[in-house]
Amino acid sequence: MFLIVVSFFLSALGIYIWLFYENVKRLPKGPAPIPFFGNLLSVNFRKLHEDLSDYSKEYGSVFTVWLPLPYVVITDYDLIKEAFAKKGRHIN
Repeated sequence: MFLIVVSFFLSALGIYIWLFYENVKRLPKGPAPIPFFGNLLSVNFRKLHEDLSDYSKEYGSVFTVWLPLPYVVITDYDLIKEAFAKKGRHIN
């Protein structure tokens, strides 16, 4: 019985991790997230603006930060304007 429970748990964990990284692939590049935590361990929330500025320099004007849910960050004014003014009805 114990072996069945452990096997089920490991299978569920493996499926979760696989689905997590499949979701990561569909979003803009950003710092590599860790399952369950995302980027929480690498972000300093007291200086979040500095971390986001550093990520912008490294990954470009559109990137994803996982806190632990994904947040797509846009740092270019023209892209922000296009995303919200021109294509705002597609954003939910």
